[in-house]
Amino acid sequence: MDNRKYLKKSIKKFLRKEVGFGCPVSGCRLPFLEYHHFDPPYSEGKIHNQDGMIAFCPTHHNQADQGAWSISDMHQMKKEKNREPVKGRLEWSIRESILIAGNNYFMGAPFKFRVKGVEVFGLEQDRKGRLLINSLLWNKKGEVVALINRNDISVNHLNIGDLNCMASGKKIRVETSDSSNYFEVCFDRIPVEDLIRKVIDKMKGEEGDVIAKQIGSFKRREKDGTLCLLTFKCRIETEQVKITIDSSNINMDFTGTGTDSANLTDRFFEENATLSIKGVSNNKSPIELLYLGK
Repeated sequence: MDNRKYLKKSIKKFLRKEVGFGCPVSGCRLPFLEYHHFDPPYSEGKIHNQDGMIAFCPTHHNQADQGAWSISDMHQMKKEKNREPVKGRLEWSIRESILIAGNNYFMGAPFKFRVKGVEVFGLEQDRKGRLLINSLLWNKKGEVVALINRNDISVNHLNIGDLNCMASGKKIRVETSDSSNYFEVCFDRIPVEDLIRKVIDKMKGEEGDVIAKQIGSFKRREKDGTLCLLTFKCRIETEQVKITIDSSNINMDFTGTGTDSANLTDRFFEENATLSIKGVSNNKSPIELLYLGK
């Protein structure tokens, strides 16, 4: 059995960090990485020795398989210290989508998720109706360490703990170096009928019928009968607010502002629905703690 697919997560993370989370070939720096065995080649050793492996983007991985670089060349690439910032682009062609965040469903774009007035995640559309993603990650010091701006990825590789981008481009996850904050975005395409059945099972009665009807309208606009599901997860901590979005709920801790904590799960937000939570600043003026919606 070929066990290349069973490469340990710890080895993958080591190899990503070693090359500064981007392809090490000069002028590349794409974050979509695969893992190349070269000393020895996998066909000879059939082992996962991280000292004899290196992370490449898919194009340069293929070139390495064809002998583009010698073993000594690749060992030198592993040792390189002065690396350029990581840059890439999510080449997604998505027009209709449903966003899932904390087991809550948000219909279509545009969409904005703000924490204390700062947009952490957002969806917009270009002139051709294709979906564009915006996302921002900062550390506890308030320093921005990763940015997705209209699908363009820019990462300060010196100030992050991990950047994990699937080679297919279907998933990106960024963590701060202190592991306090992170964001993760991934997408998948599923048959619209499967999603409608899931909605009806989850949301009984009239509300489920309304949402199912809205999802069905996407089917008429998507010729292949599939719909893109975007999944967003994150943990964002500021001095006063802690927001965690995982696979089960959105947990909102506002106790640092004198406002109660809250959880949000199993909700369907129609295209124009919004959720806004406000509090009071130290000088007693109103402030926006959290915003979800258009």
